[in-house]
Amino acid sequence: MERTEKAPTKAFALEQLIRPAFFIPESLALEQMLDHFRQEHIQIAIAVDEFGGTAGLITLEDLAEEIIGEIQDESDSEIPPFDELNDHTLRVRGDLLLDELNQHYELELEHDEAETVGGLIMDSLGHVAAPGESVEYAGVQFEVESTEGLAVQTALVYLPSTDNVDAADNHT
Repeated sequence: MERTEKAPTKAFALEQLIRPAFFIPESLALEQMLDHFRQEHIQIAIAVDEFGGTAGLITLEDLAEEIIGEIQDESDSEIPPFDELNDHTLRVRGDLLLDELNQHYELELEHDEAETVGGLIMDSLGHVAAPGESVEYAGVQFEVESTEGLAVQTALVYLPSTDNVDAADNHT
């Protein structure tokens, strides 16, 4: 066995890289937030609610997207929000807002505990979703297609057939 000597290394001082957290009220106007980001030379700030609690993180990219629209980068999903596979089947992202799905497909999916398709599926299941699991909610069938970590990444949505609705209306 051959011994090798390492060259002496400089001591790493984490303190030189650490900067104090920057807190910003979540209610601040966009222009004021941008001014703070410029003045403080920061890329990220902690948003604080009216009670002093953490409301979330605000990044310079978030502010830019409010002005110029969505910026696609390496951390963003390249999966479209929804993809029509046929007349009654959609592939949707788990983070698709129920309101957006309602608006595009004239649905009435309202849920007290969930804002997204993935949230609706998991709340309806009562546990973390796995591929292949399905639920029916308000006459719409949802099937988990893929997951990433603990989140629903994509789901298949089977819309109710308008033929069935028309046929039911004709028989009443």
